[in-house]
Amino acid sequence: MANPIVAAILSFFSGIGNLYLGLYKRFIVTCVIAIILFSTGVLMPLGLLFCLYYAYDSYIVANAMNENKEIPKLFTVLDIQ
Repeated sequence: MANPIVAAILSFFSGIGNLYLGLYKRFIVTCVIAIILFSTGVLMPLGLLFCLYYAYDSYIVANAMNENKEIPKLFTVLDIQ
């Protein structure tokens, strides 16, 4: 069973919690988004919001995995496992 708190803390740092949860494609997508935002300079103002969202997302995903429920979509639209 995955610990939702650990997943949330790890995901605060560029979505590393997705690696902890075994969601490799989801990790790659979050890293690509972070790289794009960082390279365009958008990451600074929005970086904290994205980090908080990634932490929240990993927390919700870990809970869903522990309860054998369907994994929620990333940004509510991307069905990436």
